[in-house]
Amino acid sequence: MHLAQKPATRTLGRGLVAAMPRVLSALSIIGTAAMVWVGGGIIVHGLEAFGFTAIPHVIHHAAEVAAASSGVLSGVVGWLVGAIGSGIVGIVIGGVIAGMLHLLPRRH
Repeated sequence: MHLAQKPATRTLGRGLVAAMPRVLSALSIIGTAAMVWVGGGIIVHGLEAFGFTAIPHVIHHAAEVAAASSGVLSGVVGWLVGAIGSGIVGIVIGGVIAGMLHLLPRRH
């Protein structure tokens, strides 16, 4: 708002004020996706550390296959497939936890 009130920076200030709702909406979506991805990655690595290797191996194998078949973009594609796999694990675990919480009686 301060920039929008000064003549020299009025256009920049008004543009920032107008764009901020969209920026914050995008940031909330990006932040949520990042939390799901990171949480899923922590769970995947934890499963592997505790000897439950089936899910981590499936994700790692899928990332390797995708990377091997993508040529010059192999690093990016391999990382992306691994990140998506971790995100799926995060969504599934989060959904199970949310479903269980909805079954608990509410305190008033």
